[in-house]
Amino acid sequence: MPIGKSFHLTLLVDDLAAADRFFLGLFAPHCFYRGYAPLPLNRTASLFVIGDFVIEPMQPHPPADDERGTTIRRLLDRFGPCVQNIAFYATDLPAIAARMEACSIRSTDGGQGDRTLFAHPKDFPGLVELMDPTPAPGRPGGLADPRLRPQFDPGFWRRSHGLGIALASHVTVVVHDLDRAVRLWSEVMEGRVLPHDDDLMPGARSAYLRVGSDTVIELVEPIDSTCPVSDVLESMGEAVCGVTFLVDDLDRARRHVERFGGPIFGIQGPGRFELDRKASFGALIAFTDRRITGDDRQLPDAR
Repeated sequence: MPIGKSFHLTLLVDDLAAADRFFLGLFAPHCFYRGYAPLPLNRTASLFVIGDFVIEPMQPHPPADDERGTTIRRLLDRFGPCVQNIAFYATDLPAIAARMEACSIRSTDGGQGDRTLFAHPKDFPGLVELMDPTPAPGRPGGLADPRLRPQFDPGFWRRSHGLGIALASHVTVVVHDLDRAVRLWSEVMEGRVLPHDDDLMPGARSAYLRVGSDTVIELVEPIDSTCPVSDVLESMGEAVCGVTFLVDDLDRARRHVERFGGPIFGIQGPGRFELDRKASFGALIAFTDRRITGDDRQLPDAR
């Protein structure tokens, strides 16, 4: 399978230290990287494992006086803290690039070499990064992702943490045209459409696709202003918005959030609640106790 596990959800933040405190305090994640990357990125970032999912808060640095800001710095300056992309591990990037070309989708390596492939966000619904983790002669392997180790146990967050997270239920992408988005995610990303489900996102039409080995993508087309991510579509266009975690007990999760940060809640509805995006650095971070129909991923042991 060319497309495998999700690698990370990237958040552009203006204060990485504050973002670190937020995620460390609320989620007790496993941090397996924090460091600086020079141009073409010129950023400092952390990588946090939460359950079997990785969130990457990233702070793009301002340019020197005689330089132009990086793409990610210009995005941060224009939109403020926000989600940048969803990344997947993948092999055979040339084959995926050929599928993009066949669907008239531009692609780029983002200046990071032949191990990385991006679908152009003006052509594809949501910014998607594909990263080949395969080592090659003279080319070191990727980061030491703890989820890839046999002894990794994602069940800690379900058994022992106050949020009771079983897994990342789905990653949300807001789109202009749901039917087009479903077609492109199916053809380019080899997504498998799941049975129609009741829409978890209020004020929207939604579709769910299983992408890669462990990720469900929620494609959301707002139908009125009550949709929590309609403002993202208006300001940024089609974009990755954030992640919803599946929990065993919503009341338990709410109590944990209140103990951590007080009433930092956004829109709440049947079977779900979300955090105020001002508190979560522009990202939609939500919790649900409803399993997506057709989602057959194995849950970690709750005992």
